[in-house]
Amino acid sequence: MKKILIYDLDEINKDLTNFNGLIIQWNRNIFLSNKKSISILDYIEENSDKIKNLYLNWIEEISNIKIKNIPIYKKLYIRGIYSYWWQTYFIEKSNSEHSPHIVDAIKLIALQEWLKGREVNQISIFSSNKNLIDCLKDFSRRKELNFKFKKYKKLTEITLKRLVKLLPNQIKAIIWLLRKIYYSLPLIKIGIEDYLNNESNLLFVDYLINLNLTKLENGEFYSNYWCELNQALRKKKVKSKWIHLSIDLGRNKTIFKNSNAIAKKLKKFNISSKGYESHISLDSFLSIQLIKKTILDWIELIFKAKNINLNSNIKLIDNLNLWYLFKEEWNESIYGVTSIYNCLIFNLFDKAFKNHKENTKLIYLLENQTWEFAMIQAWRNNPKGCLIGYLHASISYWDLRKFFDHKTFKNSNFPIPDKFALNGNLSKSIFEYNIGISNRIIKLEATRYNYLKNLKQNKKRINNNIYKKNLLIVCDYSNVDTEKQLKLLLEISEYLNSNFDVKIKPHPGRYKSISIDKKLRHTVTYKSIAELINEVDVVFTSNTTSAALEFYYLDKNIISMINEKSLNLSPLRGMDDVEFIKNSKELLVSLKKYNVRKVNNSKDIDLFYLNNEFPKWLDLLEI
Repeated sequence: MKKILIYDLDEINKDLTNFNGLIIQWNRNIFLSNKKSISILDYIEENSDKIKNLYLNWIEEISNIKIKNIPIYKKLYIRGIYSYWWQTYFIEKSNSEHSPHIVDAIKLIALQEWLKGREVNQISIFSSNKNLIDCLKDFSRRKELNFKFKKYKKLTEITLKRLVKLLPNQIKAIIWLLRKIYYSLPLIKIGIEDYLNNESNLLFVDYLINLNLTKLENGEFYSNYWCELNQALRKKKVKSKWIHLSIDLGRNKTIFKNSNAIAKKLKKFNISSKGYESHISLDSFLSIQLIKKTILDWIELIFKAKNINLNSNIKLIDNLNLWYLFKEEWNESIYGVTSIYNCLIFNLFDKAFKNHKENTKLIYLLENQTWEFAMIQAWRNNPKGCLIGYLHASISYWDLRKFFDHKTFKNSNFPIPDKFALNGNLSKSIFEYNIGISNRIIKLEATRYNYLKNLKQNKKRINNNIYKKNLLIVCDYSNVDTEKQLKLLLEISEYLNSNFDVKIKPHPGRYKSISIDKKLRHTVTYKSIAELINEVDVVFTSNTTSAALEFYYLDKNIISMINEKSLNLSPLRGMDDVEFIKNSKELLVSLKKYNVRKVNNSKDIDLFYLNNEFPKWLDLLEI
């Protein structure tokens, strides 16, 4: 074997069929007969720990790049009180959302590992991805390999969104800040008085989405993240304070139409809690002085970043230079919307934490997003009590946000919580991949999953249509993945219409109408899983949907769509009794197998810590 071809296109063409050598399939969507080929994604799964470690170590090495003998994380200190480095996309590592190019980075690391010990003198690539081509070109030069490429034009529709992307990053950042101010105006100072008068030493931080709609109509706060926990606190006559983050307000229609609607509900939450809870939006702390401070921080960041010149200082992984994949991410993190957003978030939290007692406990929904690292640094800037990151949902092995190199955790400047609270043995077994933090891990009841215990014991199958089975489509937070799900369904709509009643459940953070061809007969439902479970036979989820784990616990048949170009981000990765499909043909086969497949109702997997009395929570909160 002397020649390899990396194939990064969606369809087979004549250039591929004429190639004489080994073909490395960059994605899962191409089936090649009579050709020698391997799948890079399959190789990654076979060597997952090693490849994952190499990437995490690379991030750690970048953090410690020294500019004039000062590491980057110290070089980017703003006002001497918080390091912006920890709020960059490099640290967040959101391969499922903000940084999809991480997947190509993982693939390139795998390719380099696969090449070791093999005789190869030529690398070719067919792709529409210029950054990927540039990475391989540089790699081939360093390895003294012949390099050939064919760049295919990617047809893109000209839209307003694409035109906006052409604007300079700084202009987009200013536009975003003006828009943020406009949508936050109705929230400014709303709930401040109740918040300041509440002398509780318990503070919760979460998102203002995923609320129980029935209770919301009645002005009651009931979050599907926390479920009965705040009710349990009320029963114990324990007061608590709540800071809520709004999500994409004004752009993505959630359960709230606008900021005025949020302001009204916050007031009702405070009234209905009868003095036990104070609810406030983080945007309520916005002020002219705070905006001014944010802009000055942003300007300081830009000037400091100009002296870093990361492109010429970036670390290599052996002969692999990944800068070409990450240069746009760096520019966005430093100069774009992300940069001014992160500066604003720090200042909002810094202001919110000024008047808390020193023994206050802060419990927040841990996902390791950029705002969380800003919040942690603001908390440390106002010395308070214990900081607890609660991993409320499931954890996926390839959700890189949840994992760090062990040396990163040893860095005293790295903003992490005092305790990592895990909700079950499955999460614990995956999260313990992180080395050196076992002393920070604690167990807590799975608040958002606590309803499952009684539901599993009392489930009774209800089927109003004896001729058809019920198929539930659980949509993803990513509109792209949801559209792929719906596309696959449409391709087999004739079979579905004859054999299934199809229900489509949007993601709670994407409350917009589902647009799908009427060719597929379906209904849209916003019911909770508890309300739907007895009406479901088969569940079809995307690659990243954490709700798949709930249906799995309740013994439902799960079919999960794998993104053909990405890693397996399912929380059910490795479960033998879950069907993973890549296209409509495999989906059809899997649905037909349902007639003969039997669910193991006797399985006893301790996925979650469940207890209606929340003893672990009450002990942690010293109640």
